[in-house]
Amino acid sequence: MAKMTNDEIGHAAEVLTNLQLTRAVGPPFNRVLFSVVHLGDKYPTADYLVAALASDRTVLGHFFVQVKGTLHASPTAPRLAIDVEREAYNRLVRLPVPTYLVTVDVRAEQSYLVAACRRRKQAISSVTKAFPLHGDAVTIILYREVVAFWAPHYSVTRTSEVEDV
Repeated sequence: MAKMTNDEIGHAAEVLTNLQLTRAVGPPFNRVLFSVVHLGDKYPTADYLVAALASDRTVLGHFFVQVKGTLHASPTAPRLAIDVEREAYNRLVRLPVPTYLVTVDVRAEQSYLVAACRRRKQAISSVTKAFPLHGDAVTIILYREVVAFWAPHYSVTRTSEVEDV
């Protein structure tokens, strides 16, 4: 593989994550589960806002994803070496919705998911490869987790003082 800049590695990691989140899964769903919106370089905390979709494509909930990529992954190691600053990770954790870190081995075109749900006292130097996004199992677990988080909110009738429709 040719030499890539950090920006090129980051862009490739984002593209691979988008592809893996928006591919159709098999049974029991047999469809695409997520819709992905890229937040752009200006958003400091996350790269993607991802919607969990019902079979009729209505939104059942959403979550944020921060993507980190590397070219220097060991194919046999159980963890992916990656650098995530403590404060950047903790900003993600502080969001009041489900948040995840996706790390990408750009060379192997493999993405791995971990929940960002506990603040850290130090930077992250590696992430487990136990939750690969390139298979259906983890994608379905993610979908069910996000839908379960938002389910109680969909039974609440929302009102507002600035409503006039």
